[in-house]
Amino acid sequence: MKLEKLKTTILILLVLVSIVLTTRIWLDISIEGIFIMPKDNVIKEEKKDVEFDSLAFIKPEKMIINNNGKHTLLFNDSEKGALYNRILEEGMAFLGNLFSSKESMSYDILPIENLNKIRQGSNVEIILPFSFDVDILASILGFDKTDWIDIKGVDSIIMSFDSNLHYILDKKEGSLYEFNPIDLKSNMKFLLDMINKFETYSYVFLNELDSEKFSDDVFIPAYSSSFKLPRVSVTSEIQDKDLKDIAASFLNIEAGSLRSIVEPNGTVIYSDGSEKGMKINKDGLIEYVSYTSGIILKKSILSINDLVDIATGFIEDHLGFPYDTYISSIEKTDNDGCIIKYNYRYEGLPIINDNLGLKDLVEIEIAEGKVKKYKRLIRHIKETGELKDIKNPLSIIDILYKRLHDKNMNLDEIKIMDAYLAYMEFDTEKDIFMLPVWVLDVITYEGNRGKYIMNAETGVILSEPY
Repeated sequence: MKLEKLKTTILILLVLVSIVLTTRIWLDISIEGIFIMPKDNVIKEEKKDVEFDSLAFIKPEKMIINNNGKHTLLFNDSEKGALYNRILEEGMAFLGNLFSSKESMSYDILPIENLNKIRQGSNVEIILPFSFDVDILASILGFDKTDWIDIKGVDSIIMSFDSNLHYILDKKEGSLYEFNPIDLKSNMKFLLDMINKFETYSYVFLNELDSEKFSDDVFIPAYSSSFKLPRVSVTSEIQDKDLKDIAASFLNIEAGSLRSIVEPNGTVIYSDGSEKGMKINKDGLIEYVSYTSGIILKKSILSINDLVDIATGFIEDHLGFPYDTYISSIEKTDNDGCIIKYNYRYEGLPIINDNLGLKDLVEIEIAEGKVKKYKRLIRHIKETGELKDIKNPLSIIDILYKRLHDKNMNLDEIKIMDAYLAYMEFDTEKDIFMLPVWVLDVITYEGNRGKYIMNAETGVILSEPY
């Protein structure tokens, strides 16, 4: 009997160890990450820069978990980042399967009004930062072309947890495309089980309450207890660096051969004397320009993936990418080139800067097969240990409405298109820091659209578009 009990105990232990190791390998989570909860108020250093390929830059604006009437927002943070990335891989696998199909995958076209009903099921919704042209998305995923004539753009991908149904939302066309890719093996049910182990806030879609005042992107937490986010301190990426060395690297010239001019505001302008130039602002804004014509290309027209690869290689060679960088827009230009804009996040929240006129913190223009212009404003971030109370978003919306009323604007002609938390930079005489802010994207019936930025702790309006 004792021997049988011992065998049973050993068998149970082996099963437990197998589960732990499988979870660790599959989700890339450390043993400590499974069993040891992070301590409160621990100061975390910013993650180091990493190398990317073009696919790594396709990241959601929001990742929403819908679970039979309950909703939550999943962040790419230190706690749930592994799950976030696994779900994103599932989404990219679905698109890859779609674009690589030799025969058109069968699908149904549903009216966009079905979105609210689908959100009442059990699925994950990956909302992209902008509407990806389907050909651009296919190119970045490694496919030269796609035969999906009906689908013009991809705003969101929705993948069910309890069935094999997948959806693509194209807002411009006002359509939902429903797929049942039976050949695509999914781990979504297992991922939902993992998500349910975390304590998450409850979220609501405000358009379900009033579709006239709110778009279907307004997704806010419905919390009653105090919610906190850290205040973070930042330094410019050029701090303590030799500006001549940075310029010499960009201009591909010996530092001793550089030509430079210092403007009254402290901005330094560098030139190689003929075809390239750049300036470095004392606040850390870097701008580069090349006046030369492009190289002779082996391919007459480069694909978007080729252009993204050119941008990726250039940025990796010139100061690199911050952690959690993503493409925030791609704009084709007339000369078979494009302008690619990037942003990055800290603990899942986007970084914004309202001072230096650079909406997206990395911007690069490719033309004739080479980099023509390049701008960047990157900060190194670390937490201060100080936590800020976050004001309820409904209170923030009330403050916004009061402000609009004071400006004699008709509230019945205002629609809130989006609401989200972000980090915004502030300067003091001694240092630079970032505070959490609420960003409310507002449009009038006349089509005037802009963003109100509000201190997330106090509700004070920091920036307004009109």
